[in-house]
Amino acid sequence: MMKRNILKLIFLLFFLSSLSFYGCAVAVLGIGAAGAGAYAYINGKLTKTYESEYSDTVHASSYTINKLKIPITEIVADELTTEIKANRPNGAPVVIEVVRIDDYHTQVSVRTGSLGVWDKRVSAQIHGYISQNLSQDTIDEKSSENLAQDEIQNPFGEVVESEITEEDLEDRSVQETTYTESTSKSEDQIQAEKLSKSAEIAKESIFMIFFKQNSNDLSEKAVEKLDQVFESLIRNPNTEIALNGYSDSVGAASYNEMISEIRANAVKSYLIGKGIEPFRIKTFGHGSKNFLGSNKSVEGRQLNRRVEIEIINP
Repeated sequence: MMKRNILKLIFLLFFLSSLSFYGCAVAVLGIGAAGAGAYAYINGKLTKTYESEYSDTVHASSYTINKLKIPITEIVADELTTEIKANRPNGAPVVIEVVRIDDYHTQVSVRTGSLGVWDKRVSAQIHGYISQNLSQDTIDEKSSENLAQDEIQNPFGEVVESEITEEDLEDRSVQETTYTESTSKSEDQIQAEKLSKSAEIAKESIFMIFFKQNSNDLSEKAVEKLDQVFESLIRNPNTEIALNGYSDSVGAASYNEMISEIRANAVKSYLIGKGIEPFRIKTFGHGSKNFLGSNKSVEGRQLNRRVEIEIINP
């Protein structure tokens, strides 16, 4: 009987060591994988639960990939799950999956590399960035210079300098496989540059009102523009306007349509408060459409969160 038990133990140890060798071992870091702040490592996927809203976590994740200058190849999103796919210059894929748990909790999984050559260290560094971005009140207002001065902790207790870039991730990677990096611009990059040039022309227009993420508050710049629109409407009492609200592509389509309509109504309320008759103003919420900038960058998303004022002559 004792000999049989010993053989079973040897077989179990051999089985577990085989799982670890082929990358299928499960490592749970922290206090319980289900708790906020705990990490789990399963089949190359490093997972953590964050105490944050779904849209904020999606934004922080996409912002992180953009900050590291890792080109995004695909974003698939709905009201419960967002998957961000990107490729590092060495060809290694990066996949970030954001899952809505409830109103105030989300689960983020980061997988770097491919089957058999997972890079847990880089996944931990990416998690560190996401965690830091979520700790900021407004990601859009945090400059690259300030970000480079901070330090973040990865789940293994090591300090990860926040000034690391994609090139630093490449140097620290444990992978030995080399790839040929393409120096040519992608079609997405060329299109983004064209959109950026067009956006700069419209940026200072009094008929473009821009908003911060998840906000319908009018900035000082927006108020200055609307005061000029008000004066124009006073001088032309027969003129009517249409307010077309738009959002960036982060988050669910239903939410984006709602927030774009709320922003249009915020502009309408301001003009009515100044004395413009309500019947002269029509509002529309279009959601994430008619982008001025690339949704893969902070600057582009800022341009897409806007209300366009359309003049309707009698």
